Amino acid sequence: MTQQINPVCKATGTHDWQETVSHTYRTCKRSGCRAAQRLVAGTWKHVTSSSTPREQQDTVSSSLLWGTQQWNALTFPYPGYDPERERYMEQQYHKAVTEEHHYRATHRTTRGGI
Repeated sequence: MTQQINPVCKATGTHDWQETVSHTYRTCKRSGCRAAQRLVAGTWKHVTSSSTPREQQDTVSSSLLWGTQQWNALTFPYPGYDPERERYMEQQYHKAVTEEHHYRATHRTTRGGI
């Protein structure tokens, strides 16, 4: 059914619904409850899935960059992470920015104006 985390929602089996920007979508406003419903053909349908175990969530593949293991905060540092390489790249970035600022400052042309 719905993913109920708030103890009041779990105990009573009811939610305290609040409208969202869309009149066909509503969410529970109790703290910690992520239940949501969508209005379909005049009846409210649950759109939140039941809770899945953490092991199953980790194996789900995602096409998003943030869903990859490289960006998963639980597995940092990711396999192949090289802190020296990251530091080197940061230094190169800051060097390039400094050189750009220096170039702009020395090649500034004066323009007439008011």
